[in-house]
Amino acid sequence: MRVRGDTLMLSYDDDDVYYRLVSAIKLLPGLQLDQLTVLGGHGSHVNYDTLDGLIKESNGWKTLRYIGYSSAMLRFPGDPLTTYSPNYWRTPQPRHWQMVMEGRDGAASNPSVTIYLAQEPGRYGSILDPARRVKFEQKPHHSQDRRPDVFPADPELMSEDCQKRELMVIVRRGSGHGVNYKETKNSPFITADIRRDLPRMSWKEIRAKHIDDLFDDEYEEEGWPLSDDSDDPAEADVYKNVDEYLWTPLHFEYHDD
Repeated sequence: MRVRGDTLMLSYDDDDVYYRLVSAIKLLPGLQLDQLTVLGGHGSHVNYDTLDGLIKESNGWKTLRYIGYSSAMLRFPGDPLTTYSPNYWRTPQPRHWQMVMEGRDGAASNPSVTIYLAQEPGRYGSILDPARRVKFEQKPHHSQDRRPDVFPADPELMSEDCQKRELMVIVRRGSGHGVNYKETKNSPFITADIRRDLPRMSWKEIRAKHIDDLFDDEYEEEGWPLSDDSDDPAEADVYKNVDEYLWTPLHFEYHDD
């Protein structure tokens, strides 16, 4: 199964809220995939936070394969004084994510987190070829003039060519009787959780009230005829082969560094 890693915007009376993919997965109790492939969204800070949330809080997959169009999500500085949200404080990877998975499943169950970078810049799709990618690991930063939660911009990833190299993170859950990767009903709430904000609502109800109504209001303001919601196709990442994908122009136009 493959999904896009873009944020999900739900519109409320007084604000729009952007939920990460992990919150959408919580709406799917019983999900139990051998492999989930996620194509990264737009913006390195949001991509990092999305993947971080999937690793820390999501279930429903035995192997998570996250593919990003750029290595930039691992290069931005993780300094709380320069990033606009503590959610984006970055730490050396995959060391930190490996520790997270060992904390979730137990070190003895042998979970793993591996990062790969494509060898060739701008050769999109090459990250899936083992002969055209290399393992990548960030080293912890040691400096007397920096706090432990401050991680500088990664110079290895700063060049323009390097930013055009695709990235892939493969996360494997641990094995053993004590590891249950099934997404369960009534699991504990996470920080930004659709289930808590919209309790007892089905996805059909959520979409009708907090997504489709927004467009109906715009159509009415412009004098356009309202569409029949029952005829609206569901948005989907349509594919025949999970390994065949294209990056949209928006991926390359969006800059948040």
